Amino acid sequence: MRWQARGCSRIGLVLAVGCGLGLLAACSSKEVNQALNEMKAANAPPVDPFTTDAVLKGAQDLERQLGAPVRALEIEMSPQRIVYQVQDPKKPDNVDAYELKNGVLLPPQPVQLMLMDEKLDRKLYPLADVPLARIPELAKAALAALQLEDGKVLSMTVHRKFSGIPADMKAALDRAHEAAGIKETVDKDEIPDGGLAVEIYVDSPRRKAYVLADRDFKVIRTSVL
Repeated sequence: MRWQARGCSRIGLVLAVGCGLGLLAACSSKEVNQALNEMKAANAPPVDPFTTDAVLKGAQDLERQLGAPVRALEIEMSPQRIVYQVQDPKKPDNVDAYELKNGVLLPPQPVQLMLMDEKLDRKLYPLADVPLARIPELAKAALAALQLEDGKVLSMTVHRKFSGIPADMKAALDRAHEAAGIKETVDKDEIPDGGLAVEIYVDSPRRKAYVLADRDFKVIRTSVL
């Protein structure tokens, strides 16, 4: 009972500060839920995205919350935080970041898009298309491919990978290749422009490394830095 009373006092203080002293009754259910979620996250034990199904469960919670198939711009994972950058289904020009903290999905924060993100649609991908249940498997595969002593995954990012060549320049190159009878081929160890990629950074006491995997979570390239 003593713990419950202390917990209620802390929650009450958070709500009072968020809604204004003396105006607790005016708090919306949304504000109350946000405060409760933040309290829950602060007191929950940490979860490791690379050894548990936390990222998958967070994505499932996000889809239930948004009530629509979610399209993501990027998923960022590290031992400290998990962040889903997703399109707002009700305002397609907006992208919001949802942080999964200790297994608890926190309220969205707006993402500032750069000018290069004008064609947002081509950079989005269905969240359901990513095999998130296999993230621990991919983390193990990355470490096995590198064989670094005491290696640990620092971060993992899922996004569409672009070459950086402007579309008009690429179109001109394609026309030039076609006119010259050159058939462009894609290296089997590379991800095609606009393809889904997983970039992984690994650290060890002696070396750092980078791993690139494709949309099927197959390791296709490693680089020891």
